[in-house]
Amino acid sequence: MMKRNLKLDLIISDDDIKNNKKSQSNNQSPKQDYNDQEESKKQSSVADDDGQSDSKNKKSKGAGVQIKRPQLSIQNVESNNQSKEDLSISNYNSAADKQKQQTQEQKKGINKNNLVLDQSVELGSMSCELDSEGLKVMREDYEIGREGMRNISTGQIIVGNLAKEDLDIQEVIGNGASGYVYKALHKPSGRYLAIKSINAFDKGKRHQLINDLRSLSKNSCPFLVEFCGALYEEGAVKVALEYMNMGSLKSIIKLAKKNPDWQQGHALIPEPILSKLVQQILCGLSYLNICKKQMHRDIKPDNILVNTQGVAKLTDFGIATELDETGGLAKTFVGTLTYMSPERMEGENYSAKGDIWSLGIVIVEMITGEFPYPETRDFLEMHNLIANKPSPNVPKNGNFSDELFDFVDKCLLKLPEDRASSIQLLAHPWILKYSQSDAKIAQYFQVLKQYEEL
Repeated sequence: MMKRNLKLDLIISDDDIKNNKKSQSNNQSPKQDYNDQEESKKQSSVADDDGQSDSKNKKSKGAGVQIKRPQLSIQNVESNNQSKEDLSISNYNSAADKQKQQTQEQKKGINKNNLVLDQSVELGSMSCELDSEGLKVMREDYEIGREGMRNISTGQIIVGNLAKEDLDIQEVIGNGASGYVYKALHKPSGRYLAIKSINAFDKGKRHQLINDLRSLSKNSCPFLVEFCGALYEEGAVKVALEYMNMGSLKSIIKLAKKNPDWQQGHALIPEPILSKLVQQILCGLSYLNICKKQMHRDIKPDNILVNTQGVAKLTDFGIATELDETGGLAKTFVGTLTYMSPERMEGENYSAKGDIWSLGIVIVEMITGEFPYPETRDFLEMHNLIANKPSPNVPKNGNFSDELFDFVDKCLLKLPEDRASSIQLLAHPWILKYSQSDAKIAQYFQVLKQYEEL
């Protein structure tokens, strides 16, 4: 019959070992019944799998070991041998080593009363820790607390102080997969901000937040939305971003379609205006690709913000990723399906050229007013449309320039190696043609604002 043995690791002090050796040399090791002796109050009883005590196991087998307060590490071991209890004794100076362990944990910023998140097998690779005071991101060496974002090692503020009492939260201006976005007035500066509220307990949203902050907090590009700080409040992280008062390109497309003067066959957004907007988007993509070695991976109208001054900026870096140093490639399948490039739909390695394909789809939408593919929620159908059907472009019979047609064609070539890069597109004739024109994006946006109430 198979019998379960209990493997015990008794952790005792140096003094206990010395006393044990002394007792053995004097042959003072009689059998003792631990139920009858007062010493049993200091011993830990061990139960078998059924929670029942075996009377034979209550008596010591062999030499008795006199210990004061043993610490037991119990492991069930299946064995066919009806052997006695296997006692493995480790020499352990409990007081000193416990103090050393606590010191090491304090240096790492670990509090056992905190909620540890995203912890892998090795303690040193722990990434997040959440408590009532805020969220610590160990790998990035920062914490988001009630008074802003600080460096864990130095305690220095990473971005200017951002406290709850300094914010006058106003209306909701958007919502998405990561959470709601609010318009808020920063009372000390008088500046309006966009406050994105993210649930810190949601693993997916938390990881996107960390990626977003990694890109935002270290960028210095005028074509990426400005990061203004972050704070923690009741299980949510509030990320403060530059407020872009015209919303996204999705809003611009909706307003432009209300223009009573727009006619089919003409550009929904005039080419000179569109060219200047695309130039700014390409500058943002070039900065990510060349300076930061990153790709955005989710270029779409919702993630391109504009303001009344005519400035366009990229936002939402929650799924941005660093490029492989060797070949500038990535593998993860993330992003918005309908704007995804053919190589990404096929599950192949991809590069920053995938962002160029997405930009080409956005341009077609801004020219025609419609998404270029039939509406579908079926992955296989969308895969077939993008991977196997001819690439979309602006209508050939429309009132569009040849330069525009060629520009979109270079964005939407099926093979990524044939597709133009952001730097090459910045030198394209369609961009150069309008870069010095008198077209005023700010004035055009003011005209569109008239249609907000329609």
